[in-house]
Amino acid sequence: VDSGVSPDKGDEDEAQGELNTDSDDDEEIEVDEADLVDLIGGTITSTDLTPYARATNGEGVEQELTYRMFSIEGDERDERRVAILLPGGGYTFVATEEFTVGPRAVYSIGTWRDILVRQGYVVLIANYRTVTDAYFNTSLDAYPETMLYAVQDLKALVRYVRKEIAEGNPNRLNEDQIIVGGHSAGAITALHAAYLDESDIDSQWVFNAELVERVGGLEGSVGVTGYSSDFNGVINMAGTIANPVIISVGEPWLFSIHGTDDEGSGPYYEFGDYMYGAGSIAEHLDSLAGFVHQYFEIEGGRHHTPLTCTDCMNQAIEFLKARE
Repeated sequence: VDSGVSPDKGDEDEAQGELNTDSDDDEEIEVDEADLVDLIGGTITSTDLTPYARATNGEGVEQELTYRMFSIEGDERDERRVAILLPGGGYTFVATEEFTVGPRAVYSIGTWRDILVRQGYVVLIANYRTVTDAYFNTSLDAYPETMLYAVQDLKALVRYVRKEIAEGNPNRLNEDQIIVGGHSAGAITALHAAYLDESDIDSQWVFNAELVERVGGLEGSVGVTGYSSDFNGVINMAGTIANPVIISVGEPWLFSIHGTDDEGSGPYYEFGDYMYGAGSIAEHLDSLAGFVHQYFEIEGGRHHTPLTCTDCMNQAIEFLKARE
């Protein structure tokens, strides 16, 4: 499911990829920060888990949506840039702190979190609505429905951040510098939050009008309302999009990373009118004059490789500097 294929195939890929505890590649990978450019020193500190909304998933289960904020201890700068990162997990779990050790350690987004903090960002790691594996076998709409709920949750968190800024801005954040990103399902969520809009809805498409109406629209109504859910750009790690043609000039910039040996999708993966990999996305964006994007392809890279790719991180750092 995390690879963006049909529900039955997606469950199979999840078992072969993220849940394969016998693979030698499921060992924790260390990244040498000495190989990364222009890092800010100091201790990284975090807040407690903070709720930003409560919402009901497709199975009718109410879930608490939370985030944890990370920054450099003692950082007193004003107008700090914001990065919201969503871990992966195939929409059946969210690989946050509880999955930073053991066989699932390679799916931790912690290295990107720390790198962005050391570039001066305040980073929020957030969860979103998930379902059980069995739910994806109940209908063809189960996967796009679950993804749309996650999109609503990400937008709710952006609105929550903007509300905090409007009401005193206790964390000294810059409302004009908010980016989102994620790995796998988290990346899929970020991509569709950025580029799927009402003009893309079609009665014959996977995101059909009936489905969108049933889930409460693309924006949703969970959490804080009355604030914009707009953001500046997306960092996509091993994510896929329903169809690259939904991306238009004037929408948020995109930095994408995908490994050629990704177990689930791959950069040039295309599953009908359903999900396309980062390479296919880049090919479309190259045809759009003026669209700001960069694509980093990892030769031989697997599904988790973007999470620990030093060259990718350095390219991303340079790309982000140009967007400041």
